[in-house]
Amino acid sequence: MWFGRRALSGAYELGYATSADGINWERRDQEAHLERGPSGAWDSEMVGLAGLLESVHGTFLFYNGNGYGATGFGVAVAEEL
Repeated sequence: MWFGRRALSGAYELGYATSADGINWERRDQEAHLERGPSGAWDSEMVGLAGLLESVHGTFLFYNGNGYGATGFGVAVAEEL
């Protein structure tokens, strides 16, 4: 599961968790590997409101940047590990 969370700095980020049964969840934020951009970038203050799309072409994570997407949205492509 991907979810929005507010960091201690006040910026919004994406969190990540897994569950085998949909009831008990284990946070794995360190495995998300999707960080905010550098200062001044369209996603420097916020990375949130994600939507995951799995297709025959790959796995894509769409997400909003600063201002809940007012400054743009991004697409992250999952890499096979």
